[in-house]
Amino acid sequence: MFSSSAPHGAGHAGSAGAGGEYDQRHSPDASEQHSADPLRAQFADYDDAEPDSQERRYNQGLSVSGVAGYQSVGGEHSEPGSPTNGGEGYERSNESGSSGTKVDQRQPRPDTMSSEGSYENGNRTGGNHTSESGHAYNGDGMYNRNNDSQTGYVDASLYHPSSPDSRFGRYREGSFGHASGLESGRASSVGTDHSPGNIPYNSSRVALNNEWRNSYDQGSNISRDMTVAEIAPGKEQYGARDSRYDDEIEKSPLAGDQKYAPLPPGSPAVGAGDKGAFISTARDPPAVVISRTNRLEWIDGLRGIASVIIFTHHFSDLTWSQSHPNTLAEGSLQGFLRNGQLAVGMYFLLGGRVLAASFLKSAFTIPKAPVVHGDDEPEKPVVPLKAPGPRWLSLSSSLFRRSIRLAFPAIVVGFIQWQVCANGLMNTTMEAQNTFLAPSSLWVPTWCNIGDFAGFLQFCLDLFTESNHQYMLIVGSALWTTYDQFWGSVLVYIVAATLAPLPARGRYSLYLAICVSLWWINSPNMLYMLGLWLADFHAAGYIRKIQDSWKLTVALEASAMALAMAMIAGGGKVATPANNAIAKVTVYQGMYGWNPSTVWPQYMFMSNWIPPACILFWVELSHAMQWFVSWGIFTWIGKVSYGFYLMQFLTIYGLMPHLVLHFAAQGHSYWNVVVPAYILCLMFNFFIAWVSYHLLDRVGLKLGKWIWDGLFVSKPNTAGALPLKMVRALFDNIIHAPGRMVRDIGEKSSSAYTNTRSTLHTIMNWRTPTTRPAVADPTDPEVLSQLHSTRWTADLSHDLEAVRTARLLRLQSWAWVPHLFLIPGFTAIWVVFHPTGQWTYDALTFSTIWRFVWVLSIPNCLFAYCGFITPDMVYSKEVMDKKPVHREYIRNFFIVLVTKGSNEAAVRRGYNKLVKLEKYHPSVKVVVLTDEPYVYPDLQNIVCPKSYKSPLGKAKYKARALDYFRYHVSLGVYDWILHMDEESVTDGESLRHCIEFIRYTPHHFGQGIILYNGEGFWENWYFTVADGIRVGDDLARFHFQNSVIHRPVFGVHGSFLMTNGEMENECTWDFGSLAEDFEFSQDAWRRGFTSGRIHGIVREQSPTTLRDFLKQRRRWFMGIRDIKGLYGLPNLAINLWIVGVFTLAVTIVNLPLGFIEHSLTPIWVAICADFCFITFFTLYLWGLLFQELDFGQVWWKIPIHLLSAIVIQPFASVAEGLSAIWAMSSEDFGKFEVIVKR
Repeated sequence: MFSSSAPHGAGHAGSAGAGGEYDQRHSPDASEQHSADPLRAQFADYDDAEPDSQERRYNQGLSVSGVAGYQSVGGEHSEPGSPTNGGEGYERSNESGSSGTKVDQRQPRPDTMSSEGSYENGNRTGGNHTSESGHAYNGDGMYNRNNDSQTGYVDASLYHPSSPDSRFGRYREGSFGHASGLESGRASSVGTDHSPGNIPYNSSRVALNNEWRNSYDQGSNISRDMTVAEIAPGKEQYGARDSRYDDEIEKSPLAGDQKYAPLPPGSPAVGAGDKGAFISTARDPPAVVISRTNRLEWIDGLRGIASVIIFTHHFSDLTWSQSHPNTLAEGSLQGFLRNGQLAVGMYFLLGGRVLAASFLKSAFTIPKAPVVHGDDEPEKPVVPLKAPGPRWLSLSSSLFRRSIRLAFPAIVVGFIQWQVCANGLMNTTMEAQNTFLAPSSLWVPTWCNIGDFAGFLQFCLDLFTESNHQYMLIVGSALWTTYDQFWGSVLVYIVAATLAPLPARGRYSLYLAICVSLWWINSPNMLYMLGLWLADFHAAGYIRKIQDSWKLTVALEASAMALAMAMIAGGGKVATPANNAIAKVTVYQGMYGWNPSTVWPQYMFMSNWIPPACILFWVELSHAMQWFVSWGIFTWIGKVSYGFYLMQFLTIYGLMPHLVLHFAAQGHSYWNVVVPAYILCLMFNFFIAWVSYHLLDRVGLKLGKWIWDGLFVSKPNTAGALPLKMVRALFDNIIHAPGRMVRDIGEKSSSAYTNTRSTLHTIMNWRTPTTRPAVADPTDPEVLSQLHSTRWTADLSHDLEAVRTARLLRLQSWAWVPHLFLIPGFTAIWVVFHPTGQWTYDALTFSTIWRFVWVLSIPNCLFAYCGFITPDMVYSKEVMDKKPVHREYIRNFFIVLVTKGSNEAAVRRGYNKLVKLEKYHPSVKVVVLTDEPYVYPDLQNIVCPKSYKSPLGKAKYKARALDYFRYHVSLGVYDWILHMDEESVTDGESLRHCIEFIRYTPHHFGQGIILYNGEGFWENWYFTVADGIRVGDDLARFHFQNSVIHRPVFGVHGSFLMTNGEMENECTWDFGSLAEDFEFSQDAWRRGFTSGRIHGIVREQSPTTLRDFLKQRRRWFMGIRDIKGLYGLPNLAINLWIVGVFTLAVTIVNLPLGFIEHSLTPIWVAICADFCFITFFTLYLWGLLFQELDFGQVWWKIPIHLLSAIVIQPFASVAEGLSAIWAMSSEDFGKFEVIVKR
């Protein structure tokens, strides 16, 4: 409350939170003051209130510490530690990179205000007083607009009966949060800058500066010598204050038991997890890591793709390869999909790449800690002087365990095949061959040639000793590769161990000599050596060095891709001549000069081993390709690929003939028989592979590990002790295994039940993981005295920009009508006239292989279309006044310009524009939030000091500054924050809709439309068009998200983001991501906060250079990529982004391929592709048109700009794609890169 007893010329009042304690200690007339002002006495005695009274204030949105932190203007004494203590002048110096470095001496306060809101200056009780921001107060305390007959907002008689009128002061909570070294005075001009003596102290700006709690200089001698009780009475429970800087602090004790800013009792966030607040301290050395990326994922993906190709090869050989040779013809580009010899070569290459990778990393990779960045410059990483050294024992154990892993499944599958064949279970093959498939290569299995059990034992030995592949194919089908896999693995381990101690030059020379020698004798072990060489290349860091140069990377990737395509698609013109030429100078099975047409297997043909080697090298370099082959379906197939490979002949011979006979009996055509049979066999083999993975693969791995541990790990580790260990293990399994099995089954069943319930609950309640309780209107007079009504009373008819915005928003309200027909209509026209190529009613063609990527953009485009056709209705104030009120009160509406502070021109331009909005509502405060050392003493500026650390220490850069702001002002449930970028500006109409959002909607955060038609609009046509899609996204996808779903499915923007103070307190900004806005929205969703649509406009600028454009997008990509979020949505957002990259790549590739490959596009692919094409163009063009209308563009320029945008848009898409590729090919740099704005 305002105090009526303060004499003229007094400084700041004592802390209200100290209650009578402070005044009784320092003021002899404290008791009289309290008796004269009962509300002040009640307010002063707040700390002595009963717990139920404190909880009542909690429930009304103000924390105990926050109410205790309120100050009244006037009083006998100034706040302890304040620069105005006793009316004495105080001079403070600030570091500044852009503005003044010294704040003028504070003048004694000339005026005071009575508890009714009027000023007293001597005997003065009347007259008008004008503030800097254009506000004026008359003698009755009424608020008027300066030098204008129109009021910014009307008098108290028009407010809600229970709402406070304009006489109530504009207070805020105290800024002293935890004892965490906030150093608000040292880094902030708020509370320590000086205002002219003729300005009333309840003006917008002075209220912010002089009533801000705890605005003291921790760097000064005054504040350094004071205790917490003296600086902020009533907040001693937050722990001891430590104002030392980072280099002075030796350790980092927690601030008492406080983990969070105070939260209202009963909040759903209470108990959900603590965030510990700690004092600023030097960071501990981070844990040493070798790599962020799991390299095995993309290797598993490649192995999975190779497995499907091998299956397709065998299926086609036994069905259509002879009757329909032109379908996936050998020697053609599409023939790659059934080139089994090439896929087997990929198997061997991947084996060499992965088998000794761990050993090579230990030998050559120098572990380094992740780079931890400071506020402005990165800190140096902790780099050991050398690699930890080869782990020799890992080689021997790996070789032993791999032998068991290869042998156990192969022997079991061989036994099954032998028994199936011997019992005549596959005699239907010839019936299918003769009835429908002839001519084909389908034959009766010859696995019975193994003979009796003794022959089977010999077969088991032959798996590892018989090099006659044709014989092993007859008796073992797919098991013929076991010999090559085993001896290739042995060679990998031997060579890795032999060459590891050598320097790089000698090591790579020997790699080359070994590979050439093996190639000359046509040994498949050469492929294992190439894979090992590539693994060595990666472990030694040469792959990373290549990737550091994007030009070299692109050149090598393009060369590898071109060579692979030439060998695959060259057919008789490239592959056959190369194979014949090499056959003349090499040795095959001891014969110099051989005929390629008479040998088998053929994986050592140039056309069969060069393409997989090039593909592997391409994927090794390309993060984009690694992402593609790391898709979940590919990696899952790769994990079960060994069983998938071994079981395929059992599936093809056992199931395929029955399916063919069944479909043929129904009179279907050839392909309507073969294609369903292929799909069903493929799915069945996946199931069998999954079963064999758990029953064979994993058992083989465990068996190998158990035997190894028994021999060499557990004591006694001798061969003689192994039989005794086996007996003990058998006895243990007989006695204890049943109990363990029952216990394991019970635990797994319980876990499965819990997970199922959790999954079902998530599915049923995906929109609302937690329900937020409604906040009741306050009834406490002291709380009401600090609040304003959310009712909008200001007249905007004189604001031309606001009027134009209102007209544009009304036009947008009906834009859904043309959109309803625009996109489907143009899609239909595009399909009918097919300017990009003919289509067919066939379900699949060869072009579907790459054109299918176009279909992957359908989810994104469907959401955009739904947003376009969803009405974005904007109602007049008269209509809004008839709607039910959700929030009657507001205390502060902060418009926060978040900036590093280095771009002074943009900061001042934005601030000067936004500060004019303060006249429209008494709660509006415009604040510039900067990082130290950038200080603007003449603005309402809060500076985040370098020494500030967030409670968890995760927040960086912008998030750190936002978290500091949250602590500094002690946000409450009646506070709202409109986050803006440094160049962001808005108008009165948009502000009105922000206030109406608070008043008439139940949502806790909202977002509107961001335009990029600020400074420099159309000066660079390329970037203006490129940012058009961002505006279109706001009008489409984000509109649908906030108007229909009311959950941040697609995240939020960091600008034009309006949040509630309670929400910020619970979520905080303590995140480690560079995309702090996206992670903030996911955390808010998890806590039950909902989002809504703000019908307003914020205007910003586009990047000015291509590098800034790419840096901006790269930061978004890399920031979102590392966020877990809800339901995998961040990962989905990244995937949709990368899908766009591949869609663009396919579009580019389709241009030259159109002259080579003339297959038609299936109509379903054509419709999907054209729909996406039209939707993306609409996003760009509608976003540009909306900006043109808002900008007030000359009418004849609009069609010129739109036509130019149609030409520029494809090139703008290329830049978007390049940014994603740059991000995927970049190591996590962890730095918030600020782009240059005008």
